[in-house]
Amino acid sequence: MKKTIILLTALLQSVFVSAQTTGSLKSPSELLNAEIDVKDQSVQISLYEKGSKVVDVKTLQLELAENILQGNWSVINQTKKSVDQTWQPIYGERSLVTDRYNELKLSFRLDENLKEMTLFVRLYDEGLAFRYAFDNLDFWNCTLTEENTQFLFKEDCKTWVTGMAQGAYSEKRLSSLTGAADRPQVIQINDHRFVAIGEAALVDYSRMKLEKSETGLGVQSVLSGKVNLDLAKYQSPLALCDGCRASGKAGRT
Repeated sequence: MKKTIILLTALLQSVFVSAQTTGSLKSPSELLNAEIDVKDQSVQISLYEKGSKVVDVKTLQLELAENILQGNWSVINQTKKSVDQTWQPIYGERSLVTDRYNELKLSFRLDENLKEMTLFVRLYDEGLAFRYAFDNLDFWNCTLTEENTQFLFKEDCKTWVTGMAQGAYSEKRLSSLTGAADRPQVIQINDHRFVAIGEAALVDYSRMKLEKSETGLGVQSVLSGKVNLDLAKYQSPLALCDGCRASGKAGRT
């Protein structure tokens, strides 16, 4: 399982065509807000800071070896929750880490063959995180080959990329990207706003790399290998799948 994370930083301060808005979310201190839109076989998460758009994340553009995604996604249920807690790391600079966010859980169903999955969207004051879960029965014995999640920007931003973990970074423009870059990848939106794309909770799941997006200005996820969805499950005591089918499987998030 894994989670995709977008962090916002600032130098001077902390910082589709006709899609229908499905849900909205605000960070705990209302520094950030997100609009979630569903369109056919994709979902777009638009992230804003103080009313200014930061990035569009277009996800659920999935490819499976079994080619079983038939029809378009529709939302069948949505719930929200807020979390404000701390946890103690094994090592690090701080003895306690604050975990404070608002979460929207969206349950989807394909309108042709009725297969279901769930998307979790979390909004922190520092950034956005999302994760999706495949229903255990609907996606039994299936293999995920591509995710095709896109991170799209309004302009040809400056970015810093490296081809390997802990490698040297080079400065480029989004339009001039070639090959696959490792995470984190940093994109500069303006003099005071940066975005860093990363991933976490990588268990029995393929690493994500980032290539130039096939459409628009941005980057697109590339899996380093195929994912056996029977292995990529939520591990106890993680309870992110509460409320969906008890055996739901975790995908990229």
